[in-house]
Amino acid sequence: MKALALDFETANDSRSSACALGLAWIENGEIVRTEYRLIRPKKLVFGYHQSRVHGLSVEDVSNSPEFPDVITDYLTDFDENILLCHNASFDVGVLNAAAKEYNIELPPQEAYCTVNLARRIWPKEKSHRLDLVSSRIGLELRHHHAEDDAIACASVAVYAAKQYGVLSIREALIRASVVPICSGGGLE
Repeated sequence: MKALALDFETANDSRSSACALGLAWIENGEIVRTEYRLIRPKKLVFGYHQSRVHGLSVEDVSNSPEFPDVITDYLTDFDENILLCHNASFDVGVLNAAAKEYNIELPPQEAYCTVNLARRIWPKEKSHRLDLVSSRIGLELRHHHAEDDAIACASVAVYAAKQYGVLSIREALIRASVVPICSGGGLE
């Protein structure tokens, strides 16, 4: 099984307001593909704080497809890969809330948090924020750009696999004693 890192940005305080999606696929210990998609939320309202963080606005997404038209392109990828997110409770929450908003059934999935993986790799560090972890592995990052964040998340997993001397991201997670935040019949 391969791995897929994902990152969402939201338009406002609602978890169902996904406005950007970044993805990074990992095979044999390497990032082999990345994608970035803008998403028009059902309720086209951007919060000041969210726009300040990721720089997106109504104008950026008004001509973009809505969540169902974006996510259905990747449902098979969710089914065939373990899922990685940095602060997975947020990203899995966005995925689930947006899917529920549109009555989309998600495939069974295992999702892992790379914050927990970073804690195992750098146990003495006080913070495991994605921008700081990226710096530790020499990766430049446009923080809160969904594609860059997905690449950084994937890079943490690839770095961990190399530290453990394995190619399999799953094996690196096992060796680091990182458990899935959800598994089984769809994301919880």
